[in-house]
Amino acid sequence: MKPGFHQPTALTNEQYHSGPGISVSGLKRLQQSPAHYKAGFNGSSQSMFIGTAIHAAALEPDEFERQYVVADFKDRRAAGYKAWAAEQTRLILMPNEYQNVIGMRDALHAHPVFGPMLRGAVCELSCYANDPITGELCRVRFDMLAADGWILDLKKCQDARPDAAAKSIASYGYHMQSAFYLDVPEWIGNPPEGFAFVFIEEQPPHGIGFYVLDDRDIERGRMEYRRLLNQYHQCRTNDYWPCYDVEPQVIELPRWKRNEIDFNQE
Repeated sequence: MKPGFHQPTALTNEQYHSGPGISVSGLKRLQQSPAHYKAGFNGSSQSMFIGTAIHAAALEPDEFERQYVVADFKDRRAAGYKAWAAEQTRLILMPNEYQNVIGMRDALHAHPVFGPMLRGAVCELSCYANDPITGELCRVRFDMLAADGWILDLKKCQDARPDAAAKSIASYGYHMQSAFYLDVPEWIGNPPEGFAFVFIEEQPPHGIGFYVLDDRDIERGRMEYRRLLNQYHQCRTNDYWPCYDVEPQVIELPRWKRNEIDFNQE
């Protein structure tokens, strides 16, 4: 894959995820162990399914219509649902799921700041570059690249308030994503203007939090992905993908459990 930008019409989402290069998702899998990265990840969940649906509805409406069908059943336990579902060639949304997806889509487009940026953005644009330190091919796929050069990343959530968003960023390694997505296009001479998160609540009223990560925390994300990218390079160079330490290790109870036991002894 040549370094540069690749339009979604030339590189589908499936081709991107199955193709060469290391992504930030791959680096996060490497955090568990190199062996877990090498084994790959094929997990999915209902939450991920709805997240993918809102991406399609908000960013690629034609794809949304092509890929999804709404069930004419109240829920998946209804009589006749299994037989009907077996005949479908499209992904199935239940009526309540569809209403939430459409509600999120409409809220995103109605947002006074994000809405206009979305309407002028290029969606699902891929970018490839060679890491200047290790030479490894790295890849990112932007949810949206706004006309003013800002990368916009959409995150479905249950709570879009600042504290909850900050917790999600820390828990899911989004600070690494922010740094990686800023750096990869810069390596091919096309630095973006910035990176912003758009957190959208799944349930009505579909509140939206629009956030830019603090520069110091972006640098912390950069430090984390750099450590993992260097580790990936070493594993690939030596074709050695270890898992956990084979020697017995001393571990401790979590701090909260220690405190609970100690408190009850007083």
